[in-house]
Amino acid sequence: QNRGTLTTSRTVYEYSDRYKFSRLVIDDCLVFDSHFESGNLLSAKRIHDEERPDRFYQEYDLELHPDVHCKTGLSQWFYFSVSSSCSFPSQDVKVKFNIVNFSKPNSLYNFGMKPLYCNSNDGRWKRIGDQIRYFPSKLHCRQERSGEKQYYTLSFVFYMNRSDDVHYFAAGFPYTYNHLQQYLYKLELNPSRAIYLQRELLCNTLSGNRCDLLTITNQSS
Repeated sequence: QNRGTLTTSRTVYEYSDRYKFSRLVIDDCLVFDSHFESGNLLSAKRIHDEERPDRFYQEYDLELHPDVHCKTGLSQWFYFSVSSSCSFPSQDVKVKFNIVNFSKPNSLYNFGMKPLYCNSNDGRWKRIGDQIRYFPSKLHCRQERSGEKQYYTLSFVFYMNRSDDVHYFAAGFPYTYNHLQQYLYKLELNPSRAIYLQRELLCNTLSGNRCDLLTITNQSS
């Protein structure tokens, strides 16, 4: 990433903020969140280029939570939301997101794949993004045995033109634990399917969630 010599960064979101205090952000700054099921944004920093100020352009460096119970810092997916703290100008605001701590050295984002997007007013997921790039990051992670681990950056541009929406971004179509539980519950309530389905508790996960054992068979035989 080529940035000017007068480029500065300011943290505008950390996951732990919710449990400590409300972080103060400037009026035109985006408000980030991942305190919802499967959200995994760890932090966001706004990048300021004093040499090229532009009220219609914003840039953010984002870091993701590594996968749970993963000692190697693996992270290759994302799910977070943004909203605006004020009314946007009449012109679309160009927002550049740089997710800086991906694990894999290459990605389908280099071969035409785009991030998924959904807003609170529409509710439908679709592929979006311009100027999509996936490249080595300046960020490294210290490994106990193998030394430093190289991270990689996914960069893409999104044009925001509605300040009253909550905008969601994800690597894949979100399918949460609650989605699964609701689906299994509906199967049990469906008489035509329940006769072939037996659901029982196999165990609880490390997080305390229910892990089901499903037996699909003709109960009468």
